Amino acid sequence: MDELYYAGARNFLFLTVPPTNRAPLSLEQGPQAAAQMGADIADYNTQLTQSVWNFQANYTDLGSITVFDTQPIFNTLLDEWQTFGFVNVTGYCAAYENGTPTTTYQVEGCAPVSSYLWVTLAFAWTSGLIEQQLAELTPPVIHCSQVSALAYFGPLC
Repeated sequence: MDELYYAGARNFLFLTVPPTNRAPLSLEQGPQAAAQMGADIADYNTQLTQSVWNFQANYTDLGSITVFDTQPIFNTLLDEWQTFGFVNVTGYCAAYENGTPTTTYQVEGCAPVSSYLWVTLAFAWTSGLIEQQLAELTPPVIHCSQVSALAYFGPLC
C-alpha cells in the first residue's frame, strides 16, 4: 500500500477473502481442514482491516478507502443457492476450469456453467453478483476515474 501511495494512489478498495473454506478444494480436505481454513481466513480478514485502519491513520491526505467484506454475499450465495439458480455449490465441472465462451455454455454431462457456484476447486462464479454489489457500493464512495488501486479480479468500471 505504501508503494502505491508513494506512486500517487489516494483511493483504495480492498476486498476481504471470501469463505473459500466452503469451496470444493477445502471440502475435499475434510471438515477439520475446512474449519482451520475458515479460522485462518477470519484472522487474515481481521488483519487486513486493521492494516487498512493503520494505513489510513498514517496518511491524512487519502481519498476514499473502503474495505468490502465479501463474506456476507458469498455466504448468502452458498446458503441460499437455489434462490440464485445454482445446482451445485459443493462441486464443479472440470470442463469449465479454463473459462467458457458464454455464460450459458454447457458441455455434455454438466449443467450450464452459470449453474455452478464454483468453476474450479477454489474460484467462484458469481454471475455478476459481486460486481453488482461493488457497483452499488462504489458510486457514492469513489468514481471510476479516481480508482488508483483495486484489489479485485474483474471489471468494476
